[in-house]
Amino acid sequence: MTDKYTVHQRISRHIKETPYITKGVNLCRLPNGKRCMGCCGLDFAKDTTNKRPFIEGMVQSRDELKQYKDKWDYKRRVRPEDLYPCGQCKQLVVEEDGTVDELVKKKHVCFTCPLHPAQNNGKEMRVGECDTDFMCESQHAWASWDESERDAFLKFIESKNLDWFEYSKQMNNNSLLNEFLNT
Repeated sequence: MTDKYTVHQRISRHIKETPYITKGVNLCRLPNGKRCMGCCGLDFAKDTTNKRPFIEGMVQSRDELKQYKDKWDYKRRVRPEDLYPCGQCKQLVVEEDGTVDELVKKKHVCFTCPLHPAQNNGKEMRVGECDTDFMCESQHAWASWDESERDAFLKFIESKNLDWFEYSKQMNNNSLLNEFLNT
């Protein structure tokens, strides 16, 4: 693996150049079912010690999405600045059935943004809703790494045995990336 200085130089170079990764493994949705919602509200979160409010928001959004036949109408039901009290975007939905109590107990919860191009045959519906060009520092690093660096990072993430909420927090605050680069 390359040294930390070289990797950080490569991250900086890719920050403006790297498009959202559409093929292969994406750190937002790992093959093992682990998902990250860091960019969907953790920067605005008032409290990241309790995942329950985040699940409550995703369940409420899931139930609201079912009421709409058209995703454009779903998008227009709220303004972009209207966040759940926990700080989470009101577009993010849990993809599975279950009550809040059931979902809070799960290690991995499947969630998505129904406005994301991956949910709409490549059509970007988040424009005006969020920063569609945003990618966390970890995703930028990932895009610049070769296959061996990516494999090592995936093994490192897996060794942490984090639930979806801790994974999201540590991706969002770059602590996973920083710890990996310093090992």
